Amino acid sequence: MKFIDSDIIIGKALIYSDLECLSFQQIYQYLNIVGVILPEGYIVDGYGYNAIQSFLDNYTCIAKRINDKIVLKENKNRQINEFFETILSEEINEILKRAIDIFQDSSLHIIEGEQKNIKY
Repeated sequence: MKFIDSDIIIGKALIYSDLECLSFQQIYQYLNIVGVILPEGYIVDGYGYNAIQSFLDNYTCIAKRINDKIVLKENKNRQINEFFETILSEEINEILKRAIDIFQDSSLHIIEGEQKNIKY
């Protein structure tokens, strides 16, 4: 089995979604989509609130929690790209991009609403 750390998956979700924030619910949904479409032999290492808390603890320099959302700190888009750009194989990166497409198709109205509700 090959484990993919949920921190990396959450970071990739922020990169590939091209959004300022994702709600906890959106992150749970994305992690579940990834878990379903990963090739056999791969497992997401971390789900639920613990995965989100781990990401927030490990990446305080680029993201913060506001209510039930992970929000990128100002001007951190380039930095998050640098942190997560080359960590995974091209095959897994393509799967995570496909997962964002599935996620956005199923959640577009939720995503648009979340962006309007950011309060810094």
